[in-house]
Amino acid sequence: MHPVQYQYTNNEGCTAAQTRYLGVEPSPVVRLRTSNTLQRGASLVLQPQADSLVVKQYEWQPTTGLSDPTARNPTVSNVNENISYTLVVTSANGCKAQAFTSIVIADFLYIPDAFSPNGDGLNEMWELQKTEKYPDFEVYIYSRWGELVFYNREGHKNFWDGKYLGNKVLPGVYSYVIKTTDAAQKIPNRQGAVWVLN
Repeated sequence: MHPVQYQYTNNEGCTAAQTRYLGVEPSPVVRLRTSNTLQRGASLVLQPQADSLVVKQYEWQPTTGLSDPTARNPTVSNVNENISYTLVVTSANGCKAQAFTSIVIADFLYIPDAFSPNGDGLNEMWELQKTEKYPDFEVYIYSRWGELVFYNREGHKNFWDGKYLGNKVLPGVYSYVIKTTDAAQKIPNRQGAVWVLN
């Protein structure tokens, strides 16, 4: 409660004063976890901490992947890339507060960045690991001059022995592109580089 004093003076100079107490609604307070890790294809319920007696409206932005962008606890699903959400809450008297959270998509596809096909029995193959979740994709590997030196479309059997047309390629950096061929998986294309060592 906040005191407010009124004072009135008439033409004769008489003064009267009175104090009233006014209640002011507190501003809403909302908190969210800074980040959440979500397995690809899984779902997650967002759970903000807020005073439900004060907050009258919830608004999530963007609405991508949310079951209901006006719900207090919407479900996040069908999200295949990292995304950040902003939650704006509004109290009955129109005061607003906001909080932020990020969804980090766990990518279980492991892509080695180097291998050494030199015959010593160690790291002889460039092999994608944990591919059981992603059985359908294509792999392209290019030389520094843009020549395609390897291609495979069997997602669960993608490995390269460092050879092109039966001969070992020169040591150096090669670029790869991984493209999904299964629309249902909605796996984003990946690209990067791999070192072929002696």
